[in-house]
Amino acid sequence: MLKYLIVLLCSSFNFIIAQSNEIEIPLLGFGCSETLNPTKAVGQFGILLKTKKYKKITNALYSENSAEKFLSVIISEKLKSLGKIRLTEKDSLKIAEIKNSNELITVCSGCTYYDKLTMRQLFDEKNIIKESSIIWLMYYF
Repeated sequence: MLKYLIVLLCSSFNFIIAQSNEIEIPLLGFGCSETLNPTKAVGQFGILLKTKKYKKITNALYSENSAEKFLSVIISEKLKSLGKIRLTEKDSLKIAEIKNSNELITVCSGCTYYDKLTMRQLFDEKNIIKESSIIWLMYYF
């Protein structure tokens, strides 16, 4: 009996370890759950925009966080089109790389829509996140 208990405990412990080592995919949304709150990354980038910390925004092109990369791309392109920043050749190449990437990002909208999309899908296809990002940017510009 003790032998079975030890096996059960070890199996449970391995399951917990496996779950804690699972890679977390960043969440991106402009109005998620029943409260319609923006995700953490959207809130942080909103503050960066309000305080005009444009360098921090473009630096996020090189982030490990896919939500930050998405936001950095859309904001950097908007700032460039308004003549508020100049992108380096390296930044421009990174933007193209991100837009063509198969890197996954979890997106949300409202309390019922959650999905995993690639960066390429976010930028190429018509979707609620892309449309929400355009509206969100209009608030700041």
